Amino acid sequence: MTEFEDKSLLIAGLGTSLTARGAWLDRDPVELEPIVHRPARVMIFASVGATSRMGLTVVDEVARARPDIAIIEFASNDAALHRRVSLTRNAANVAAIIRRLRAAGGEIHLYLMTMGPDHRASRPFCGSGSRAAWASQRREPRHDMATPN
Repeated sequence: MTEFEDKSLLIAGLGTSLTARGAWLDRDPVELEPIVHRPARVMIFASVGATSRMGLTVVDEVARARPDIAIIEFASNDAALHRRVSLTRNAANVAAIIRRLRAAGGEIHLYLMTMGPDHRASRPFCGSGSRAAWASQRREPRHDMATPN
């Protein structure tokens, strides 16, 4: 590994089609370099239709890559009723992914992307604070990008 590669910022995206196909993470990492003041690389561990169950199957591969940042995004598919991932199962899966990434050692910054509930629908997993409650129970920092400070 060259010194250039050793100092690069590695971002790993774990998730659904939003991560696999979304332009937000697929952008040219060179665009990040002026912001982070070093070279940047992005690795995608995502697929169309993926749930947090898939995240459990790739988390060790992600950990071996030793990313500086991991973005975890399974909430939209886990919330889909036909995928049969309850909020309890989602929380357990995501907690396991986080534990395994942290256990790999090194300093990793974790970002959990969640989706707000659709208040127009009456679905069993729509509790406005359910994700906030999950984060507070684990003493995880939480910032809701959709809510003004």
